[in-house]
Amino acid sequence: MITEQQKQNAIDAINSLCESAREYETSHIDAGDNYSFMVAESWDEQETIRLIQSLREERRDYSVKEHFAADSYNSHWQILGIDKRWQDIESDVLSDIALDSFNMAAGGLFGPFDNDVIVLNSFHVQEIEVDLNHLDIDHLTMDLVRESCDAYITGTNLAYIGTDAVWYAVIDVDMFNAHIQQHFEDKES
Repeated sequence: MITEQQKQNAIDAINSLCESAREYETSHIDAGDNYSFMVAESWDEQETIRLIQSLREERRDYSVKEHFAADSYNSHWQILGIDKRWQDIESDVLSDIALDSFNMAAGGLFGPFDNDVIVLNSFHVQEIEVDLNHLDIDHLTMDLVRESCDAYITGTNLAYIGTDAVWYAVIDVDMFNAHIQQHFEDKES
């Protein structure tokens, strides 16, 4: 006979493991880095066009206090402090520089929650699968607690957690500028 305390202990163990897995997959940089290779794999000419448009886009410059001042809107690249020489670089080289100058940032469906970034691509986490077998919960107990847990649990002891988390490939401005500098130094030599 399984006691109520044993059931509660099993529920707590499952919920704790699932929460740890959700936390890792949605906010730990190692989990985000698992998506980083896909940025270059999915890059095409349209991505290059989108990058250039994002750099040229006019945005509100919040460093200017007066909203209606003549300089309250500037190009995104100026607001971010990107080296103006980016405009003199061929688009394919600029793409290569961008693909060597990004970090993965955790966010949600509505963005990485920072307006002053250039996003190269995004990857939805959607559903996280957690193997519960190593918890050593017997089948009878698992059948009794399955419906009481926070995650959906299958008959094969796999738990599934839905999430709206997204990993974003975001330009690192300092790295981007360093690559631009290196590009022009290489051209001079």
